[in-house]
Amino acid sequence: YYYEILGCSVYLNDSAFGTVTDIMQGGAREILIVQDSNGREHMIPFVEAMVETGRIREKRIDIHPVEGLLDL
Repeated sequence: YYYEILGCSVYLNDSAFGTVTDIMQGGAREILIVQDSNGREHMIPFVEAMVETGRIREKRIDIHPVEGLLDL
């Protein structure tokens, strides 16, 4: 399943945001490492409320992070 996620394009509000470059174990759940177009890495908790994988066959993941998460 991880092999399907690694390399996926990540979209935020229907705009290209970055690419999944790694998956880390973070306690009870995984954390996606997403590199944005500026080369900055972001950690996105892999939870249903924030990560939508319905278009994984298209190598696309949509994220809906909580406010302020991407500002860290």
